[in-house]
Formats: sequence, C-alpha cells, structure tokens
Amino acid sequence: AKVNSGSQLITWLDKSGNSNHVEQITTSQRPLIQSDKLVFDGTDYLSGGNILSVGKESAWTVIVVGKTNNSSGNNSFLAKSRYGNYKNRYSILTEGGNLKSLYHDNAYNLATLETNDTLDKIMILQVDRINKTLKNFINGNQKGSSLAIQNNNTYDMVSSSNFLVGAYNT
Repeated sequence: AKVNSGSQLITWLDKSGNSNHVEQITTSQRPLIQSDKLVFDGTDYLSGGNILSVGKESAWTVIVVGKTNNSSGNNSFLAKSRYGNYKNRYSILTEGGNLKSLYHDNAYNLATLETNDTLDKIMILQVDRINKTLKNFINGNQKGSSLAIQNNNTYDMVSSSNFLVGAYNT
C-alpha cells in the first residue's frame, strides 16, 4: 500500500519472515514519513518488545542507514539496551556530539566512531563471538581497531530490554 508523506508510521513490518516487527501504539510518539525518509523528533520511537536478543549466536551484524538533525544531542538509532550499567545490550547512538556503538556482555565496550554531523551514513556494528571481536564501520570504512569482547557464543546474551528504533530504554 502507498504511504503518504506526512503520515505517521504505526508498524514497520519485518519482511524476513522472522516476525521482528516494530510498532508504536501511542499516537504522539509515532515517527513521521516525509517523502523518502522516516523522521523521529526526539520523542518518537518504535518498539519491537523483546525481540532480537543475541542469545548464543556466534556472529551477527546490525546495519543502520540514517542521520541526525542535531549533531550535538544524545539520540539512539537503535537499542537493545537500558540506560545504566546493565549487561547483555547493544546500541548505535549519538552522545555528546559523537557517533558511538555500545556492546556490553560482561565487559562494557563503548566505541566513539567519529564526530557526529548531519550527513547520511551507513553504520555497521559487526560482532564475531567465535573470535571475540567487534568491528564498527561508517560508509564501508572500518572505524578504529577491532575491539575485544569478553565472551564467546557459549555465553547467553539474552536481554530483557525492549528492542527500540529511534530511542533508548530508560
């Protein structure tokens, strides 16, 4: 079905067949569709509930295409996380004017990828739990060295946090 510019997005359907849909039931917190993009205003977000836990997966990749309109604010592109010292979480976010990735199994890894700007980016968080490495990419270029993560895939990284697009669990 065709979606009109200016419409609110209620549900974003997962077309993979895995039913990892995200939605927003609260009207005032729905992002807007504007021509060829989805716009979050800082209070908008989509929730998938308790989907996309890493569990004991050996490797996985998160890809986000987006930009922020506020280069100095704190925002989240996506998060399976809670604010604070919680284990079993991941996020791609902006904080203090920097674009960052977060991965926390038993060890806290917060990587600053680059100074945030308002340009479109392809952001990739790539986790290899067999070799216990995390790599970050912006527009196809690896940012920094591979980071060592503490646990391999025998560690169960199940999270009780909701999976959110456009926000961070508080």
